[in-house]
Amino acid sequence: KIANKDSDGDGISNSAEMQAKSNPGDKKSTPKNPGNWLDIASLIPREVRHAFPGVLTWLPQDALLTKADIAAAKKMGVELSADDNTIYIPLVDRRPAGTGLIFAANYQGKDFFLLMTTDKKLNISRVSVLHADKVPSAKGLKVYDQFVGQAVNKVSISAKAPLEQAVQLAVKRAGMLLYVRLRGA
Repeated sequence: KIANKDSDGDGISNSAEMQAKSNPGDKKSTPKNPGNWLDIASLIPREVRHAFPGVLTWLPQDALLTKADIAAAKKMGVELSADDNTIYIPLVDRRPAGTGLIFAANYQGKDFFLLMTTDKKLNISRVSVLHADKVPSAKGLKVYDQFVGQAVNKVSISAKAPLEQAVQLAVKRAGMLLYVRLRGA
């Protein structure tokens, strides 16, 4: 019954918009200009897309941890919680080419956000600061380079400075999250 209606008031029926893959709930999306509302890449954060230039296909995966995941991480010395994260998996020729994960680090009760990317074998290719307005000193640290080439499940905490320790702990937890969710440890 709703197929013949025009839900967004753009003068085009819902069925005509659905057949053209335009959005029947958005006046700006029409059969002549559907937009990218069905393009999964539009759901991938810009910073993650830029870390994998040329990749057009993505597999976002919820990283909801099970009790078994949390227990497996604990056996490997890492405390994880059931926080909701998304693992962004770039696909090249329909095969995983790596991962991207945005996660929080905490220093003196203030959160800042990091981006970690890996290759397809889950070796870290980059850790960078995304948003650190509450902890601006996190932006200039040299600690981020030390992670490059490390397996996500082998990150250690060795820094003496508290802020660098906070970064190492956050990267260690993020790496373990990737490991238990994607390797099924």
